[in-house]
Amino acid sequence: MACENGFDNAHILIHQDNMIVQSNNWVLPLGIRPVSNDCITTFEDDNGPSGLMQWLFSDRWEPILENQKLGIKVNGVNGRPYRTSFYLPGVLLVENWPEEYIAQYEWYVPITDDTYEYWEVLVKRCPTEEEREQFKYRYKTVLEPMALRGLHNSTYTQESLCKIFMVMDPAGTMSSW
Repeated sequence: MACENGFDNAHILIHQDNMIVQSNNWVLPLGIRPVSNDCITTFEDDNGPSGLMQWLFSDRWEPILENQKLGIKVNGVNGRPYRTSFYLPGVLLVENWPEEYIAQYEWYVPITDDTYEYWEVLVKRCPTEEEREQFKYRYKTVLEPMALRGLHNSTYTQESLCKIFMVMDPAGTMSSW
């Protein structure tokens, strides 16, 4: 079982130059550091989901604003609050991303022993037909190209993965359950 990489604490760094981040004038921390033992909690429900919850944007986490090894510093954070969860059998949920009241689900679907498909789905509750049409339009013109295709496909994102795992301290990231 594996989870999409968005649950690791240094993941934010790889998205710093993406179009959706830059077009919204967001300034993201380089990562986040757990400062309490309950920053990630487990939940199990016989009649509902089981998984892990990261309590982001709370006093359980501290933003990392400087990395002296890479010579990178963030001056002031201007982001949007979101929360990540990991549900069995391996679905990542990012609530309030890429916009308020939208949730992004991500998961891998095994195709063969060594290949998979990667799925990303954005959902929003739209009680009226008019709201559904507005969301469809926003999805096609903004969210799909910027938040789905653009967020993970930049060269910087791919190159940054190597740097992150060379300098990060994985001790704070939950690696087993």
